[in-house]
Amino acid sequence: MISDIVMITKFHADGRQSFAMVLTIYLSLCLGIQSIVVYSQNAKKSRGRQVKEQLILLSLLNSGVDVWRTATFTASNREENTTLDPKLELTYARCIEQCFESVPGTVLQLAAIIHAKEADNVV
Repeated sequence: MISDIVMITKFHADGRQSFAMVLTIYLSLCLGIQSIVVYSQNAKKSRGRQVKEQLILLSLLNSGVDVWRTATFTASNREENTTLDPKLELTYARCIEQCFESVPGTVLQLAAIIHAKEADNVV
């Protein structure tokens, strides 16, 4: 996601606001859907834990935390009051990221390259 944020700022700097806006929508959609998954995963936990999990997501550290939980907890030994197995939660998060951010973002960036005025000089 950090590379997408860099591309958004580059699109704005180049005056290509439409590409920046679409990429921002992709990122927002991805984070929104992941936020729903995080909420449902921790629905039985306290409000403070809900806020902590959402902050982990919004700080873009969710991938690392999910990998750590997958390595630490097993299906039979997982955190109390969680809905999903850590490995399944990691799988859902990566699938959401691929479907709503990575693949559409790549297609958008390829379209931006194709429509770039400098592309004629590259070939």
